[in-house]
Amino acid sequence: MVERLPEATEAPGLAWMVCPGIDAATSRESVRIAAGFDRVRAAVGIHPSEASSCADEFGEIERLAFEPGVCAIGETGLDSNPGAPPTELQTVLFERHVSLARDLDLPLICHSRRAEETLLSILPSHCSHPVILHCYTGPADAALAAASRGFYTSFSGALTFRRNEALRETAARLPRSLVLVETDSPYMAPEPVRGRTCEPAFVVHTARRIAEVRGEPVGETFRTLLGNAERAFLQGPCRRPSVIYVLGRRAYVNLTGKCCNSCRFCIRNISPGLGGYLLDHGGVEPEEARVLGSISRLPREGLEELVFCGYGEPTARPGLLARAAVLARSAGWRLRLDTNGLMLCFSGRDEALRLIRLFDSVSISLNAWDQCSYEALCRPSPAAGDAWARLDEFVRLASSAGVGVRLTAVAFDGVDLDRVRAAAALLGHDLTVRGFR
Repeated sequence: MVERLPEATEAPGLAWMVCPGIDAATSRESVRIAAGFDRVRAAVGIHPSEASSCADEFGEIERLAFEPGVCAIGETGLDSNPGAPPTELQTVLFERHVSLARDLDLPLICHSRRAEETLLSILPSHCSHPVILHCYTGPADAALAAASRGFYTSFSGALTFRRNEALRETAARLPRSLVLVETDSPYMAPEPVRGRTCEPAFVVHTARRIAEVRGEPVGETFRTLLGNAERAFLQGPCRRPSVIYVLGRRAYVNLTGKCCNSCRFCIRNISPGLGGYLLDHGGVEPEEARVLGSISRLPREGLEELVFCGYGEPTARPGLLARAAVLARSAGWRLRLDTNGLMLCFSGRDEALRLIRLFDSVSISLNAWDQCSYEALCRPSPAAGDAWARLDEFVRLASSAGVGVRLTAVAFDGVDLDRVRAAAALLGHDLTVRGFR
């Protein structure tokens, strides 16, 4: 299937597709594929059939969950078929996936074979994130119970098989807003292509069968299923920016989209993200639980530093910034704050000093050499008041706090780096020049 992926991703009518892993190796491959194709998203997880051999790979799944293009945790779940790993091992592994999806606030893709009742007993009665019962072939009462919690039920080509009238009746009884269709590629090709290797384009046959059993126009069903999928996997208009992104040997926390400056050189003017990550919050602030949960799950291995930066000014949410820094410090992270240095426009010196001292180092964007140039280049909002004076004061406060201080400027037309360097020297620091991306 991987050899045919370019052709599959261009199939007419396919907006995007999810490629799930079943262990660490296939999860890595899913991430790689998603990075190479605009219409492919990755899911990372360990299938219950791999619980005996791959349970110790869960740490790798946690790491992969922070890769760009990952939209869900899974495929995970429970399987009671003969020859399946011991139930105890499956259950422990499934619970770890449930916890990971909760902390990262990511959709959870659940496999269930003859284990629907047990699976539902493990899942919380209410989840803030979507839950998808994948490739569903179980009893109607379990699907209806899942729907009562707001969970999605996804049907593969098995729904079209002649003997599966009960499954079609289940699909007809479920709320139309909670029904999904899928391929379960490369298996379960639907009628009329049964027997062939299943591929993403074949999902149209299952969707048409859904329309038939529900007595709806095909076009209406297709639109409903697309909207359901966007909500279930947080795609399209439901897509959310990353709150953690990893570039090189550093991880970055993107906890706000707020900023009192509108800098001419801000990367937000030219791109909604970096390194394959969507980072522009679009005016909707990430929830605190998602920010803190993500920090708590971020593996430290191979990373030197956790930087509070992102597509907004971190000190615009000082309470959350402080709680996040304390949490990260307790996990052993080395911490850096990247800031525009205007916190004193909105907060007192004592609060600012307490916040600064939570970090090992503070990087402050200077970018100008006097009030006039600062207002022209960084365009602070009127609410910031005398922004240049407050920036000067913040630099001096940080310098007295016993943490590392770095002053920076962007190499951008209109930024006179020699004059900015002289201004930095008056504040007692060298200047670090950053490239404009």
